[in-house]
Amino acid sequence: MLARLLTQTRLLTQISIGSGVVLCTLGLARAETTQTPLDAIIGQSLFERVWVSAPASTKATDGLGPLFNARSCAACHPGGGRAEISLSAQGDIIGPGLVARFTQEAAQGDPFYGRQLQSSAVQGRDAEGKLSLQADGVHVKELTAGPLHPHTHVSGRIAPQLHGLAHLAALDPEVIAENADPEDKNKDGISGRVHWVRDATGGQQAGRFGWRAAHPSLTSQSAEAFLIDLGLSTSLFPSPAGDCTTAQTACLESPHGDPTVEIPDSLLTLIIRYLENLSPPKAQADSRGEALFSATGCAACHIPRLVQKEGAVPPAYTDLLLHDMGEALASPALHKEVAASEWRTAPLWGMGQAIAQNSTFLHDGRAATIRQAIDFHGGEALSARQAFETLSAENKQILLTFVETR
Repeated sequence: MLARLLTQTRLLTQISIGSGVVLCTLGLARAETTQTPLDAIIGQSLFERVWVSAPASTKATDGLGPLFNARSCAACHPGGGRAEISLSAQGDIIGPGLVARFTQEAAQGDPFYGRQLQSSAVQGRDAEGKLSLQADGVHVKELTAGPLHPHTHVSGRIAPQLHGLAHLAALDPEVIAENADPEDKNKDGISGRVHWVRDATGGQQAGRFGWRAAHPSLTSQSAEAFLIDLGLSTSLFPSPAGDCTTAQTACLESPHGDPTVEIPDSLLTLIIRYLENLSPPKAQADSRGEALFSATGCAACHIPRLVQKEGAVPPAYTDLLLHDMGEALASPALHKEVAASEWRTAPLWGMGQAIAQNSTFLHDGRAATIRQAIDFHGGEALSARQAFETLSAENKQILLTFVETR
């Protein structure tokens, strides 16, 4: 009833919830600090909301762009799941779930196009270009303002599934740090490390979200997605022009939404409540597959369960640490403290859903199958890949099925 109300009416409605009050319109949700059972429902409506360009009659729904990749969070994460990847006959990527990131060695984006190719634009503005998916990753084409800087590196980023992230957000940093061995003191060839990042208050926190573990919280991860993917500002990332650079004057001069922030903290908080209520994926027990997963060394980084005093996290198959994955997957990072070959161990839960959603794998979507993803593993993961390659055909399939059904 509430979700239907939020999407079908523009009239201001006051809904009493316990001791708090929520004010809702099609474009506004302002909640008291007390969390209520309805917060996640309102957050889902905001997650699925289609944003529009400014100026619009519904002020609280405008501010999209001027350059963007998606009009809603759900466009990249349908149902909170992984991005669905479709290609045209020419190999062009259809849909916003796979994007092209631009980086240079000095932890900078492209001097003109910024950090990401925006493949859509508001009316009256030109999108930055198109992108295609090939065997070696994402490529950009038909750039509307000339070529990239010669030192700009192009690398794809696929939108991951969002189920179960509340469990990872609640992990004590010590639980993440206890699996780190940056100097490889135990000489097992694995030297994962915590990506310590500074939060909005200047404190140091353990990064756990994003392909480089660059965000310590769902709030900062979501706020950056609003900025880069939708061109919407928040208090954490207050630029109303999104990823537009100083060289993109037409973008900077375009109309924007609320001059303070286009996504106020109250709305962002409600979206986080929705994400926190997405249940973690469940997988059936598979003792043979799990034994092979451990014996080949996959579980050394893709740790099945992270355990803390409050209990074990559901099987996510990650240590949330940065690992050197070898040159085949290297791409300059937008963080000076992260090497080009370092990536956070990606959780494996939800692989079955990803396959059902016609998604692809690795950070840039270049692997069409789990088998292909394994082939790209190098660096600290090389020994696990080599152990997999020595398995019999039967055991390889048992292990692949295990991963594919997590």
